[in-house]
Amino acid sequence: MISNHKLNKTSVLLVIILFIIRCGIAPVFSLISDCDETYNYLDPLNFLLRGFGKETWEYSPVYSIRSWAFLLPFYSILKPLSAIGLLPSDLLFFSLRFVLGAFSALSEIYLFKQLLTTFNLTQANWWLFLQIFNPGWFHACVELLPSSFAMILLLLSTGHFLKYLSTKSTVSFINSLIFVFIAGILGWPFVLLIAVPLVLQYVVSKHKCFFTNVFKTGVKSLIGLFLIIFIVLTIDSIIYGKITPVFYNIVSYNVLQANEETGPNIFGVEPWYYYVLNLVLNFPILTLLGVVGFSLLVPFDHNLIQILPIFSQLFIWIGVFISQPHKEERFLYPIYGLITFTASLFYTKIFQNNATTMQSNNRLQLTIKSFVKLFSITAIIIQSLLRIYALINNYTAPIGVYFHLFDIQDILTEYKTNNTDNSLINVCVGREWYHFPTSLLLPDNFRIRYVPSGFDGLLPGDFNEKVDKLTSIRSIPPGMNNANRFDAGKIFDHKDCDLYVDISSTIGEKDIFNPQNMNAIYCEKFIDIENSKLLGRAFTLPTPITDLPTVAKNLNKIYHVEYKDYCVYSLL
Repeated sequence: MISNHKLNKTSVLLVIILFIIRCGIAPVFSLISDCDETYNYLDPLNFLLRGFGKETWEYSPVYSIRSWAFLLPFYSILKPLSAIGLLPSDLLFFSLRFVLGAFSALSEIYLFKQLLTTFNLTQANWWLFLQIFNPGWFHACVELLPSSFAMILLLLSTGHFLKYLSTKSTVSFINSLIFVFIAGILGWPFVLLIAVPLVLQYVVSKHKCFFTNVFKTGVKSLIGLFLIIFIVLTIDSIIYGKITPVFYNIVSYNVLQANEETGPNIFGVEPWYYYVLNLVLNFPILTLLGVVGFSLLVPFDHNLIQILPIFSQLFIWIGVFISQPHKEERFLYPIYGLITFTASLFYTKIFQNNATTMQSNNRLQLTIKSFVKLFSITAIIIQSLLRIYALINNYTAPIGVYFHLFDIQDILTEYKTNNTDNSLINVCVGREWYHFPTSLLLPDNFRIRYVPSGFDGLLPGDFNEKVDKLTSIRSIPPGMNNANRFDAGKIFDHKDCDLYVDISSTIGEKDIFNPQNMNAIYCEKFIDIENSKLLGRAFTLPTPITDLPTVAKNLNKIYHVEYKDYCVYSLL
C-alpha cells in the first residue's frame, strides 16, 4: 500500500496512530453529535438489519428525500456477519463504526501516499499529523451521514486530482470527478459543487485541443455520472416501489420548493459567524491559521498556484453554506480534509530548511524555526486532545446508558414475561428524545417510545413491523408532514412504559415523569450545559491541573463545568 523505503520512523508512527484512532478509539468512544444521524440513518439501517426502528417523514414515499441505496453497502457488510452468528446485536453499532473508521483510515492513507508521490515525505507527514489531531474528523469519520461519506470520498477525489496534476493523466482526472459524483449522487447532491473548480481547471489547461481532450474527457465523465445516477436511481426506485430520484428530491426540498412553511429554515437559522465558531471548536487554532497563511503565500509561490482548484473548493463551499440561513455542523464535513491539506502545505513551506538557513551563519534562524515548529506541534496536539476528551467525557452518556440495557435484558424480559402476556420492553423518553442514540443499541425485544414533553414538533414514527420490509417502506406512514407539525399519534401511553430515560434536572410542566421521584437503574454523567462555562463545555482539562488551589481559583472565572446524571429508570 505504501512504499516502505520512502517512509521514515515518523511516518510509520503516524500511520499506526491513525489506524488505532480510526479503528479502535473513535468507534468505541466517540459521541453521536446529531440526532439526524440517529433517526435518518442509524435507525433505518437497524430496520434493515433487525426489522424495527424509527421512521422519519423523510422516508415517507410522499417525500422520499432519504436514500436506501446509501445504506445498502453497510447492510451488505453487517447482515451476513449477523446472520451467521458472528456479530451479536450488542456489537452491531460498534461494528458499523469500525467499518466507517476503517474506510476513513484507508482513504486517508491513499491521500497520504499521493502526497508522498506528488510532493514529498515532509508534506505527507504534516498532513497525516493534522488529520490525526483533528477533533472534527475524529467524530465525523465514524458518523453514518452523507456529509461524512462525502468527506471521506473527497479525500480520494483530491488524491486523484493531485495525481492528474503531476502526471497529466486524463484517467486520474476522470477518477477525481467520479468520486465527487458518487459522493453527490449516493450521498449528498450539494457536493457536486466541489467538481466545478476541477472542471474549470481542466478546460482552461486544455483549451488549445478542445475536441481531442476536453470533449472526449467530458463525454467519459458524463458516462460515469449517468451510470452512477442509473444505479442509485434503480436501487431507490425498486425499494420505494416507484421512480424515486432521491438526489433530486433533496435539492427540490432544500432549494427549489423551500418556503416559510417547509424547507430547512423551519428547523432554525443561525448567524453567519456560526460556522466560524464551529470551525474553531473542531480544529486547532493553528490548523485554521495554516489555511489563512496558505492563502497569503499562494500569490508569491508559483508552485502553489497549481493547487488553486483544490483550494478554491474550500472557499466555494464556505461561501455557499455561510449564506444559507439554516446551518448545521455536519454541513461543513466535506471540506474538513481540504482544511488540513491546505494547512499542511503552509507548515511544510514555512518550516522547510533550505540551503541558506542550513549555513552556519544562520544557526540562530534555524534554532528559532525549530522552536516555533516544536511549539506549533505541541499546541496542536494539546488543543486537539483536550477537545476530543471533552467530546467523550461530556457528551457520550446516552450511548453508555442505552448500551447498558443489554446487561439487564434477561432480567427485565423474564419479569415482563412472567407478569404480562408479552416480552416487549417499552423504553420511554420525553424531553431527551433527541439524545436517543439509536435502536442499534436496543436489545431485540426493546422499543423506544415517546411520552409527552415540552416538544411541539414532529417526532419520528415507527417502521411497520407487522408486514415485510418492502411493504413497510412503500407504505405511507400516518401523521407525517414536511412542516414539522406535531402529530399526537407519535405519543405513547405512559402507563405502558417499562423503562424511562431522562436527565436529572427540573422537569417542565408537560413532562409526565419526574426523575427525582424515581429509582435509577444505571446512570452516567452528562454535561450541564446551562451551568457550565463555554471553555468547560468545549475542553476538558486534566483533573490534577484543575485541582491545584491556585489554578482553580483563577481558572474558575473562565473555566467551569458541572454535570447531571443521565439515567435509565425502572417503571416495572
